[in-house]
Amino acid sequence: LLKQQGVVTDFEVRVKNYSGQTYLALMSASIVPFQGEPSVLVSINDISARKEAERSRKEQDELIQIMFQNTNEGIVILDPVARKFVSFNDVSCQMLGYTREELLSLSSEELESIQDRDQILRNIAAIQQGNKITFESKLKRKNGRLLDVRVSLIPIMLNGQQVICSVFSDISEEKRKQEQQLKLNDRLVKENELIRRLARSTAGMEGQIEPFADEAAEQLAKTMGLHRVSVYLFNEDRSFLECIGLYDLMDSTFRKGSRLDVTLFGEELRHISRERYIAASDVYQEPMFQGYIEPVIKPLGIVSQIHCSIFSGGQDLNIKLWDLECR
Repeated sequence: LLKQQGVVTDFEVRVKNYSGQTYLALMSASIVPFQGEPSVLVSINDISARKEAERSRKEQDELIQIMFQNTNEGIVILDPVARKFVSFNDVSCQMLGYTREELLSLSSEELESIQDRDQILRNIAAIQQGNKITFESKLKRKNGRLLDVRVSLIPIMLNGQQVICSVFSDISEEKRKQEQQLKLNDRLVKENELIRRLARSTAGMEGQIEPFADEAAEQLAKTMGLHRVSVYLFNEDRSFLECIGLYDLMDSTFRKGSRLDVTLFGEELRHISRERYIAASDVYQEPMFQGYIEPVIKPLGIVSQIHCSIFSGGQDLNIKLWDLECR
């Protein structure tokens, strides 16, 4: 090649130095006259350090790519000027329900449901100044549902340009537990207030069972947000349960008089008396409520129910708390 062209440049070779160590080098050679004879002028440039840096950078890139694609978090790279996504991992597509082509066509503003355009621009400006930002938000999924996420924004360099790396994680379960805890705390406050009111009931303290039943049913329904609360009392020979107080929160009315005959609901009533307390968030799945389904549950549109049996003044009161299906 040297004879044909007269010059060879940047030819990668492995060279051995005086100490016997080998290293990578770029060799350039050209034919030049020397003392009237054609001679070869050779230059050798040690590139072992550069090759090592390239190898290290390649390994780093491969490691980053592995982490990028194998994390449980969504990662997107955002162009801060166009506010478009330039890269993202597969998890982002899975979490949001978009194909890669669809996600590439969207802007950050089209996914964000809480922060408006001005807030997004303020975030971008802060990131471009070298700040890191973490916040909670809701992202719009393709199916229209909102996804609770915790987002971290950090500035990074990509191909010599500053971009924004957004890492977001699904916190739906965390939010659900927080909401449950808040509801539980609210319920405990309401229950304590309810107990305080009923403990001060004049009818209850004087043993007036039926007025106390009406008062208890109304207070339970209003305080706990239950659609219907009823209080039943066994007759003397315990052949039936009679409703002595029912409050319907939907129309703010009191009723009484309905009966549950032991011959029809014997097994259910014996179980209630034995267990004292039964709660079913889905009455259709509770075995001990099966006898109620056709004659009671379906006609009334009941979806959940609590039975509790208490003794007052030697009498067995059965309190039923009904949650109705809105129809």
